[in-house]
Amino acid sequence: NSLAMTSAGAAVNYEETKASTETFAPLVVSLWRDEERRQAMAWEMRRTARPESGKEIAEAVITLAERK
Repeated sequence: NSLAMTSAGAAVNYEETKASTETFAPLVVSLWRDEERRQAMAWEMRRTARPESGKEIAEAVITLAERK
């Protein structure tokens, strides 16, 4: 999910294994200061989000199971 949101421009992918205050803090500060980027990310998140996807997948699995 995070990679899909990142590729849509709705998120920033940050590798936890490379996390440090030297790399994470500047990222947070840059996002904090860039209102336009945050607004664009929020718009992409709303456009891309599929809050019902878990339910849709479960229903598809049940439908397939009932066919057997």
